[in-house]
Amino acid sequence: MGFFYTRYFIPKEDILGHLDVDPSAYDKLEIVQICLNENAYEHEDELIRLLNTVFSTRKSFQEIETIVENEYNIPMKDGFGEGSSKCAT
Repeated sequence: MGFFYTRYFIPKEDILGHLDVDPSAYDKLEIVQICLNENAYEHEDELIRLLNTVFSTRKSFQEIETIVENEYNIPMKDGFGEGSSKCAT
């Protein structure tokens, strides 16, 4: 299985009677689930490739840092990954 996007949202449903309410008054929650797969083809989608890289359990922090900086032009600031490297021990 490659990757997929799933969208969840909460719509208004009138059960008894009807009340006109602007959706902006209640439509506050939307969840987007992105399931990653490190075995998927990396060239299929750039966002998925970036997320697979950042959340990789197979790549070292140095590999992740190099890919993010060089291929996505995202500067890695001092201290980035500090918490994640502590959690991995």
